[in-house]
Amino acid sequence: SNASGGTIDAASGAYTAGATPNTKDTVKVVDSLGIAAQVDVTVNEGVSIEPTAATVAPVGAQRFGVAGGSGTGFVWSVSSNPSGGRMSGSLYAAGPNGSTTDVVTVTDSLGNSASANVTVTAAIAIDPISASVPVKGSENFNATGGAPPYSFALVVDGSGANISSTGGAYTAGARASVLDVVVVTDANGATATATANVGAMISIAPATPMTTPRGALAFSANGGNATGYAWSVLIDASKGATIGAKGDYTAGVVGPSTDVVKVTDSLGNAAGVAVSVGGGLAASPMDTSVSPRGVVAFTAFGGSGEGYRWSLVTSASGGAIDAASGVYTAGATPDVIDVVRLTDHGGGAIAMNVRVGPGVAIAPPSATLMPATKQRFAVGGGSGAGYAWSLASNRSGASLAADGTYTAGAIPGVTDVVTVTDSMGNSASATVTVVDAPGSNPSLPPNKIDAGCSCIIITGAARETAWAPLLAVVLGTVIFARRRRSSRLRDCWRRRLRSETTPMRMRP
Repeated sequence: SNASGGTIDAASGAYTAGATPNTKDTVKVVDSLGIAAQVDVTVNEGVSIEPTAATVAPVGAQRFGVAGGSGTGFVWSVSSNPSGGRMSGSLYAAGPNGSTTDVVTVTDSLGNSASANVTVTAAIAIDPISASVPVKGSENFNATGGAPPYSFALVVDGSGANISSTGGAYTAGARASVLDVVVVTDANGATATATANVGAMISIAPATPMTTPRGALAFSANGGNATGYAWSVLIDASKGATIGAKGDYTAGVVGPSTDVVKVTDSLGNAAGVAVSVGGGLAASPMDTSVSPRGVVAFTAFGGSGEGYRWSLVTSASGGAIDAASGVYTAGATPDVIDVVRLTDHGGGAIAMNVRVGPGVAIAPPSATLMPATKQRFAVGGGSGAGYAWSLASNRSGASLAADGTYTAGAIPGVTDVVTVTDSMGNSASATVTVVDAPGSNPSLPPNKIDAGCSCIIITGAARETAWAPLLAVVLGTVIFARRRRSSRLRDCWRRRLRSETTPMRMRP
């Protein structure tokens, strides 16, 4: 009988059990005279895996157990891996892709195997993934999926914002036309990011107002919170200037002079504009913001009408201005204020502030990943446009998509450098440490020569010396000569060459 599906060599009697466990086969032998004997062979329990099914969140872990089969030589693998998961011995680590099912398989020394399905739940997500808010405005970010509890943080804070670490309540800061980046992290360390596009600062039209003493102008406001505008005359050089609730302005009796009109929205954002009364010296814009290396074209009007000269009173950013045209270029230093001065032929002078905004910021600034796993980087600050991604250092063999998604290469124990550059040439970098799976053998220490497993790997500073290749050849030849009949040498070379950071790829 052959309940297990076994086989036997008719001449030698070499019996091999089949794959069906918990069965009994009967082996019979007959000699040349027809005399027979038989023996029962009990085929024991097959390989079993525990648990037979599991549910984990993305980046979560599950330890499996095994019993039965040959009892030795168990090898673990992820035979179906849509989540991007990995095995380290019997420890399974889910990948970052949620709403998938991985299959964990264990195989014994005889080829018997068992499998378990691992349901990977929905990946952590944040809502909304992109929000537009006014300067000093607010937004509530919410997290779902992953493994609660969640923690919120600002990883790019171009506006000077704040956020509740537990609730996701976000309030934009006072800097306009920038991008903030919110990251939410779950209990397993999985993350999701969202962007908050902080809108334009409040502005006033007309930008270059001129009138006679007692003359009238109609002002309007844009940007900011777009509601609750309140008007006032901040500087009344014309003596007696007034402005109504709708921006209707009347100059005073003194000219030439320069008044300053101010508007404030319901969130406290404010803007001002210089009014040339009877030919008073003025400029536009009065106060403005720009990214590092950004450009502002100033316009002069009023005053003597000629001989306008521009200069920088202070240049904390390292910026410069064309003395004749008024074209200002910010320097590379972020988060500072430069002061621009305008003079005319008659000796009049006024000054304007230029707020140089935040530089380019990348989030997260560092990451630790296993080979073939992904990290989506976010960027904000700088010019806010034209971001280009590149790998400044790529020792793992990684790839980097145009949207900032980094995929680690196959080589662990190294550090890659991800760089992003904006349209003005401002840049920022993040480091990615590529490590092996949890519980795997540690990498070789620096400046050591490993001759174990019948092969040579030279690491660290020793690999950089001129004699390293010769040393590897000599030692490798000696070891190979001692183990020339063994296939372990070939197998070890293949295994080490796959795992070593930058191996001496030599033929043994």
